Amino acid sequence: ISEHQRDLTNSASQRFIADYVSGFTMAVARMRSVVSGLQADREAMAKNLAGAGGKVKGGVLAEPAYILLGEAGVNDGHEVIRKITLEAEKTGKTFFEVLKTHTEAYTKITAQLEKLGVENPATFFEDPARYHGLAAEKSRRLAQKYAKLM
Repeated sequence: ISEHQRDLTNSASQRFIADYVSGFTMAVARMRSVVSGLQADREAMAKNLAGAGGKVKGGVLAEPAYILLGEAGVNDGHEVIRKITLEAEKTGKTFFEVLKTHTEAYTKITAQLEKLGVENPATFFEDPARYHGLAAEKSRRLAQKYAKLM
């Protein structure tokens, strides 16, 4: 075989393996330094949650309310909740105060919350921090899973 013939062993692509490993190592080191500095700013989160929902106090809970209405079979649940939020904005009342006056919607939402294990809807709607679903539980399970793998 002449020195001018092509290398048919594909060794040219192997020349980059060291570069790939080096780049990956640098990326992991950088990511570790970024992630290790992350912290939850609980005060800022509480402030954001209190202001969520715009001009309507408790308006952030409009989303789970219309989802619960949908689960109850109400086709225009979004529109029902939109009207409630507009009324709350106009009157200066909280979302929950106005929701309670809409008996049909409130009854259906209450029934759906009870199916989910929420015994007192007032406690759910008075504290938006309760609207978290299974996020914390799922996060813990994922963290435990990957801690075992490491």
